[in-house]
Order: sequence, then structure tokens, then C-alpha cells
Amino acid sequence: MDLPVPSEALSKCDSQTAGRRRGRGFFGTLGTCARPLVKGAPDASVIALPPSSSSLIAAPAPPKPALGNGEVLRRLFLMAAHHWRACAIVLAYQGALLALGLAGLGAVGLAVDTIRHGVGPTAGAAPAPAWPLGLGPGPWAGPLARVLLLAALVLVMAAVRSLFNYR
Repeated sequence: MDLPVPSEALSKCDSQTAGRRRGRGFFGTLGTCARPLVKGAPDASVIALPPSSSSLIAAPAPPKPALGNGEVLRRLFLMAAHHWRACAIVLAYQGALLALGLAGLGAVGLAVDTIRHGVGPTAGAAPAPAWPLGLGPGPWAGPLARVLLLAALVLVMAAVRSLFNYR
């Protein structure tokens, strides 16, 4: 289906031949005249336009067959091998995020155990919580100081984790 050609876009010679050349489309009609379409523009000896088809929209390409899981995995591994430095950096960031998340959860659990050991009807009856790697505050620190230390540790790990997340 050809688009209608507005009469103001046609020069004199185009408007005379437009009715006879409807099968050539919009660009075929404009290519029949060597005079400019805009008043005051210099004359053009040849207007080189691509040959028009019956439609201005190209036909869509046929769909490609779906790839199997093996082919998709092979392509992903080849891409990862090609960009191995970036993949290693991303893997290191993900490992650090996982370690910080697990350490934060462990610190929260240790804080709950510290509160249970220091406060409540069974204060002192519950066993003292074991700090990781034997590190922890000395006997001088009471339950409140230990919980505040763990809260600060959790906040620092969350801040570092958020920096890694948004990098």
C-alpha cells in the first residue's frame, strides 16, 4: 500500500506524473524530477534515491531455532573465559558479600546469646556464649558493653556490605 503524497511536497513535474506512477511508491515518485523540491534551493542534476519497494517496512527475518541448554552454557562459559578478569572481580565481590552477610548473622546470634546469658530469670545459669576464634572482650566487659560492641560490629559490616552492593 502506497502512502499518499502531499501535493505541496511535489514539484510541477512530479505532480504531473504522480497519477501515472502510483506503483512506484513515495520515493519513486519523488525521484522522477531533477528540479529541487524546495523553492530557492539550487538545481540538482540527479536525485539519487534508493529504489523503492512496494512497502516502506521490511519483512521481519524468520525466527532462529531455540538453542539447547548445552549450547547456552557453552556460550556463557566462552564469554566468561573471554572476560575472565571481570568475572573474577565479580566473583570476589559476591564472595565478600556472602561472607559479610553470614558474619553479620553470626554476630546477631552472638548478641542474642549474650543477652540471654546476662539478663533474665536464668542470668548466669546459661552457658557463656563462645566468641568466634576465641576473640572477645575481657571479663571486665559486662553484658551491655558486649552487646554494644556486637551492635557496632554489625553496623560496620552492614556499611561495608552496602558499599560492595552499590559499587
